[in-house]
Amino acid sequence: MIKKRFIVIISLFIVSFIGCSNANEKANKLFIEANKLYESKGLDNLNAIVDKLDLIIKKYPGSDTAVKLIQGELTIGGDTYEMLKFIVSDAVLHNKAKTEIEKISRALDLYAADNGQYPTTEQGLDALIKKPILPPKPKAWKVPYIESNCLIDPWGCKYIYAFPGTHEGYQYDLCSFGPIGFIYVGEDTYYEGDINFFGVSNFYAWIPDLNVDK
Repeated sequence: MIKKRFIVIISLFIVSFIGCSNANEKANKLFIEANKLYESKGLDNLNAIVDKLDLIIKKYPGSDTAVKLIQGELTIGGDTYEMLKFIVSDAVLHNKAKTEIEKISRALDLYAADNGQYPTTEQGLDALIKKPILPPKPKAWKVPYIESNCLIDPWGCKYIYAFPGTHEGYQYDLCSFGPIGFIYVGEDTYYEGDINFFGVSNFYAWIPDLNVDK
C-alpha cells in the first residue's frame, strides 16, 4: 500500500515537472518571438509585442518567464512589461484625442458656415453646444453642433481653443494638454518637449506626450 502511494506521488511529481517544463518552454518561445518583433521594427510592432507578453502572463502565469516579466527582470528594448503596457495605453488615448479634435474641427466649420465666423476665444467651444451670450451674436445658431462629452479630452480636461489662431496659415488653435495636464512655460522659454503637432483643415492642433522637457 505504501509502495503504491509512493509510486502515485512520484508519478504526480513527474507529471507536474513535465507540465512546468512545457510551460516554461512555451512562455520562453513567446518571449523570443516578442523580442524578434522588436528587433525587426522596434516599437512599431508594439501592440503585437504586448499581445505576446500578455499571453505569457495569462496562459503560463507560473512560468519563470511570466514571473520575471511581472517583476521587471525581463525587458524588451530596455522597457519592462508594465512600461510597454503603459505606452500602448498612452498611444490609444493620444489617437482618441486626435480623433476628437478632428470631430470638434468639423463642428467648428459648421458653426462658421452658419454664423459667418468661428466662435471667439471668449465664447469658446461651449458655443458649439449652447448659443453664445457674449458677442458677436451668431447669425443663425442651430441645434448643438457636437455632443458636450466630446469637449473633454481622454485625460479628463477640457480641450483648449483660441480664435484667431496663433500659427500662420491656420485660422484657429485647438489642443489637449495630454497626460501631463499642462504645457510648461519657463521664464523666457516655451517648452514643447515631445508635443505632437498636426494641421487639419483650418486649425492647428497639438497634444503633448508624457515626457515633456522642463
